[in-house]
Amino acid sequence: MALGALAFLFMAARERPGHRWFQTTTFFIVGIAAIAYLAMALEQGYFPILWEGQDMAEPFYWARYVDWIFTTPLVLLDLALLAGATKEAIAWLLWVLLSEVVRAANQRAPEVKAKVIQLAVLLAVVWTIYPILWLRRKVLEAARPSMA
Repeated sequence: MALGALAFLFMAARERPGHRWFQTTTFFIVGIAAIAYLAMALEQGYFPILWEGQDMAEPFYWARYVDWIFTTPLVLLDLALLAGATKEAIAWLLWVLLSEVVRAANQRAPEVKAKVIQLAVLLAVVWTIYPILWLRRKVLEAARPSMA
């Protein structure tokens, strides 16, 4: 993976300024993934979790999720760049996506519109809070002394 990242870095360096977005974005995608998986391979990107009733702890590979947090938006950006979208077009696509959801919801019955808004807010809250609460619970469980 690191060699792949370096290859994209060299490709970016060969492009003229202003035309390096695709290679640079791909460099960061592959580079971040390489660092995350190197950390896991070196047993640094995880912490052990001892579940109740288990004799041995199992690893929780947090580096994988940190990798995904950064690389998923970059992959989407890379796809837009590969398609030839401009920065303005990318911003416009995000605006259109959000405004289309709102427009479609506005054309529905009031109870459907209210449910769409409620679900969108719920989704945003859950995507934000769930990993934090899950990690908190796992850390607290791992720190709790075993009753065995």
